[in-house]
Amino acid sequence: MEDERVKEGALRTLGLFQVLPRLVVFDLDYTLWSFY
Repeated sequence: MEDERVKEGALRTLGLFQVLPRLVVFDLDYTLWSFY
């Protein structure tokens, strides 16, 4: 049930953006900074 709702929400969000980026980069440098 929960998965269906999340999937529908994601598809609705993707429908709002007609042009999607080809590359998405996650910068983990700042995310993991506190663990150094």
